[in-house]
Amino acid sequence: MNQTSRNVWAFIVLLALVGAVLAVPAANVQFAHDRPFEIGWILMAVAFAVAERCHVNIETRREAHSLTFSEIPLTIGLLFANPLHLIVARVIGGVVGFAIVRRPPPVKVAFNGAQHAVEVAGVLLVFHLLLGDALPVDPRGWVAAIVAVGLGHLLVAVVVSIVMRIAGAPVTIRSVASVVMVSGAGALAGCAVALGASVVLWRDQRSWVILVVIAAALTYFFLSYIRIRERHQSLAALHEFTTAITATNTIRDLEDAIVRGVGELMRANRVILVADWGRPQRIDFSEGIVTRADAPDRLSPVEYAEMWLGSSASIVEGDRTDIAGIVLTSDEVLASRLCVDGADGLLVIDGRLSETRSFDEEDRQLLETAASQAATAIQNAQLLSELRDEAALRARQALHDDVTDLPNSRGLAETLQRPLFSGSRLSVLTIRIDSLREVNETLGRAMGDELLQQAAARLSPLTEAGWCAKTATDEFTLVVRGGYDEAQGMAEQVIQAFDAPVQCADVALAITAGIGIVLAPDHGRETEILLRRASLAASRSRVEGTKVTTWAADRDPYDPQRLAIAADLRDAIPAGELQVHFQPQVDIESGLVTGAEALVRWRHPRLGELRPDQFIAAAEYTGAIDALTEHVLSVAAHTCAGWREQGWDLDVSVNLSARNLANVTFADMVESILDETGLDPAALTLELTESSIMTEAEGAMNTLAAIHDLGVSLSIDDFGTGYSSL
Repeated sequence: MNQTSRNVWAFIVLLALVGAVLAVPAANVQFAHDRPFEIGWILMAVAFAVAERCHVNIETRREAHSLTFSEIPLTIGLLFANPLHLIVARVIGGVVGFAIVRRPPPVKVAFNGAQHAVEVAGVLLVFHLLLGDALPVDPRGWVAAIVAVGLGHLLVAVVVSIVMRIAGAPVTIRSVASVVMVSGAGALAGCAVALGASVVLWRDQRSWVILVVIAAALTYFFLSYIRIRERHQSLAALHEFTTAITATNTIRDLEDAIVRGVGELMRANRVILVADWGRPQRIDFSEGIVTRADAPDRLSPVEYAEMWLGSSASIVEGDRTDIAGIVLTSDEVLASRLCVDGADGLLVIDGRLSETRSFDEEDRQLLETAASQAATAIQNAQLLSELRDEAALRARQALHDDVTDLPNSRGLAETLQRPLFSGSRLSVLTIRIDSLREVNETLGRAMGDELLQQAAARLSPLTEAGWCAKTATDEFTLVVRGGYDEAQGMAEQVIQAFDAPVQCADVALAITAGIGIVLAPDHGRETEILLRRASLAASRSRVEGTKVTTWAADRDPYDPQRLAIAADLRDAIPAGELQVHFQPQVDIESGLVTGAEALVRWRHPRLGELRPDQFIAAAEYTGAIDALTEHVLSVAAHTCAGWREQGWDLDVSVNLSARNLANVTFADMVESILDETGLDPAALTLELTESSIMTEAEGAMNTLAAIHDLGVSLSIDDFGTGYSSL
């Protein structure tokens, strides 16, 4: 027993002594007038016990008051019972009724017996003091009874407040006043009813039959009304609870809302929620504060209930297949099991805020409904959380690359939207990883992905956060603030970053890349246009054998005018709009003309004469280059054959495109033209650039070997400007 308990027991003993002292004179008071009849102490004790059983609870948010109707038998006893018998009946009947109805611990039983003794002794003394020699059923007797009962009730309120204070419970003047006003009004009302009945009984004791019937009917209807009112309040509170938890979305906030809501709904002194969905934890709500702590791992609700409540608790487990199984433990503790998608939870109600009544079957049903609503809300919140996570993941995936986790073209577009709109000067560099295809084909895609990840790790630190993106399968894009000089500086950093090979598993891989540069707003104001042009410049860098290429409009096959030219080019050959001119080739030593180079010109019906650089690139990207080359080659071969028939020993040379060398039937086409024109293969020279050979080296070498076997001469144009310049 701790010190607080000892102090409470000491106060109870003191209170009992005071009651005993007051009972001595109170038991010996005498009426000035004879009573018409006297009620025995056993009947009075039964009346007090019934009054305790028929108590009414008036509950608000944080307060509860209990009306026991004990003032009715007390008032009747003042008029019709022997004072000593009344004292004995009040103590015994009150204690027995309180113990049967509420089953409290011994300390509370002892306290109630002592306070009943003090109350009834004090009421008797005050009543007889004020009554004097007047008749009890006269107005003076009425006043004496009402004042005595009222003072007795006030005395009880003070005594209860003192013992609560000793026990450590918070007691304020406001709370004491609330108790006195609410329960005091009920006590005075009961006293008035008892006085009315006493007046009738004083005049005719046979009227007790009618009074009992009336009292029983009124009590029944009143208790029924109170019960309906309590149910209505419970439904309203349940509706508020459901609304509150439905409006909460996150699991953590929902758990807080559940323990708070159940605390209000059940008027609980303490609410404990053991959650086993996710990490096992215990959420504790007491005195308006929610606390959290780790719970024992993987304990079933019953096991946790036994651990929490002790082995003395009577545990009845509900059906495990239900969404909410009930564990009804005792009159002061109520618990419910929650099942959420196979995960168990336990909701424990540990006592009420006030001790006006213990838990009953209706409380069990109310908690079962609340637990079912809570379980459904948790399931909905979990589903909503999963949907949010999935939506966030999809949103991130829509804006990021899966392999490198860098922004993709859409993510970069969102990042650049504001600076481009404001007209900021930016440089966009696209880095095409030329070695990726070879790595994928030779070592597998997993190795290629690792190559990309290491490339991303080297590029990301070079620019601002979010300004490094993976915009295509084999392309990264960097954005820097500033113009051409800043872009060149960044290009040099990229080249240096790729100087050292990357280590993928046990293989050291060199990163070869081409860099394309576009400038904003000079080359465009929209991200899509800038990325396309930077990608094109990177492609040109690979074709031309350079490391860095800046986009130029005259080399963009996707320029709107070039697209129109490409569309017109398909009809230009049959329409005869393409003309082949021949530029003489002179031997420097002899000064003699040894041959001619075939040069194509296009006399466009709308645009006038177009140079090759205005339509050759468009022909390459649209696939018309094969038809164009065949036309020029055929005209050149026919012309050269004509020269030779006239006795002029001249050769002719024709320029080829990288696309021609990638065509596996190109050598067959050359052979067909030679057979058709009868031109000696040695008189034909095909010119190609160094970069065109290196673009598709293996395929180009196969085509060149086939052409060489025909006896056709080959020459490299612009030698020393591409790979051989390294």
